[in-house]
Amino acid sequence: CYQLGYHEKQLLELLESYENIIIITHLNKKWAVTNKQLSAVKKLIISFMNNFFVENPYETSINKKIINNQLNIQIDFIDYLLIKLFEDKKIKKQDNGWTVSNYKINLSNEEQELKNMILNILDNELFNTSSVEELGEKCTVSDLKLIINMLKICESEQLIIRINQNLFITSSNIVTLKNKLINFFKTKNTINVSEFKNLINSSRKYAIPILEYLDKIKFTYRDNNERRLSS
Repeated sequence: CYQLGYHEKQLLELLESYENIIIITHLNKKWAVTNKQLSAVKKLIISFMNNFFVENPYETSINKKIINNQLNIQIDFIDYLLIKLFEDKKIKKQDNGWTVSNYKINLSNEEQELKNMILNILDNELFNTSSVEELGEKCTVSDLKLIINMLKICESEQLIIRINQNLFITSSNIVTLKNKLINFFKTKNTINVSEFKNLINSSRKYAIPILEYLDKIKFTYRDNNERRLSS
């Protein structure tokens, strides 16, 4: 494909007159491609993504920078292609990137057992959850990368919420927390850190990042040193 400069108006008009040439405009740039080229480059990206997930079985998504690093395609044009592949339902948005629509991580029986064990531990711990290192000890797994990969998979499946780099809470416990707060705000307009600690039976170590997460998702908002329920 050929990226057109803004001064090439006459060339652009000539190319647009050909039936088999498509002029693509995206992010203030223009490209001229044939139908055959466009189809081929879409297939190339899908093929690359499929191979990427085969070679990286624990990855839940891929971003355009990775594609750009491996394929000789301009990153803005990759952005356009990903949008079109999404519209064609060939790929879907996942986490902070993309995945092939029919892609599913296949875990071994041992990996599935570990994933379930991690979920059970986090679920039972409510809001005082184990760190990655502590999960490794409780699951008797020395390879912390495996723990991290299982957490990433759980997060991509929306089974857990990543509060920060080392604090994870199950989605079901987040629902419980929201209901606790809704009930609390029925009798009081604001909640401070001390009250929140008592509400979740936790320490400041956990309470502050959880409160910041609730602010981030706009469930609550900060009013001086207290929080209010967002309307």
